[in-house]
Amino acid sequence: MSYETARNHEIHDAHQRVIDIFARTYRCGQPTIVLLPGGMGSHLDRSTRPFVNDQSIPFPMYDPVWMDLEMIFGRDLELLRMETNGHDAGEHMIIPTGPLQFLVKAYDGTQRFFTDLGWNYIVFGYDWRRSLEEAASQLAEFLVNLRDRVKDLRDFDPLPTTTLLAHSQGGLVGKIFLQSVSGDDGGGIGAWMKRFVTIGTPFYGTTSHQDRYYQGQSPLNIFYGKRRVAEIAGSLPGPYVLMFADQSALDAGTQAKLGLSGYPITDSATGAPGGPV
Repeated sequence: MSYETARNHEIHDAHQRVIDIFARTYRCGQPTIVLLPGGMGSHLDRSTRPFVNDQSIPFPMYDPVWMDLEMIFGRDLELLRMETNGHDAGEHMIIPTGPLQFLVKAYDGTQRFFTDLGWNYIVFGYDWRRSLEEAASQLAEFLVNLRDRVKDLRDFDPLPTTTLLAHSQGGLVGKIFLQSVSGDDGGGIGAWMKRFVTIGTPFYGTTSHQDRYYQGQSPLNIFYGKRRVAEIAGSLPGPYVLMFADQSALDAGTQAKLGLSGYPITDSATGAPGGPV
């Protein structure tokens, strides 16, 4: 078994544990919210032992790596670095296990809002260090397993009443997922969800992220140094998609070369570009 196959197996199991808890408390007839967190908004755990072969899994223990107090008082940021072959540092697998939990639980207000309404709520954690295409593929598997598990326990299909609620980078994951399942006419989307809502998603990238490759990230710079923070950020392939794309990068000539259409998105009232100029 390869490293990547083993890592996918561990992520599948982690997602399945979340789904099992959700399915046991599922309220039939109530809407479902599947939250896609923003970048750095998913909790990441790291195996205490390195991967050697298929006998290595399942790993007996995982420790939080993003994030806990070791991020400040230890060297956990170094452990987030990725190798050029796509493996995690030292062959210690890193997997997403839900929303970020450090001092406070990320999106806990969102969870309270929907649970107070009596709705069903679950978080799709993904490894924001890695490609959006990987996360989108895992989201498809996550929704299939969610549907099947709820059907097993409740004899009810939750997807027709499901909303994908995506924050920031999570909206990019959702966008790629929709493109993969929509079909030529978009008719395939209805089998997966009722609606897709994004909040603060940088479809054109964000200027704030570009600075991390040169200036690091406060307050991590205090503990690790600006240069090292920038080097670690540069080793992570996923966030490169957040690099700023200005208007000149989306002109007609560039669009044709990239196979793009419908850019830039324009404001329906004014006709002005909806992205940066």
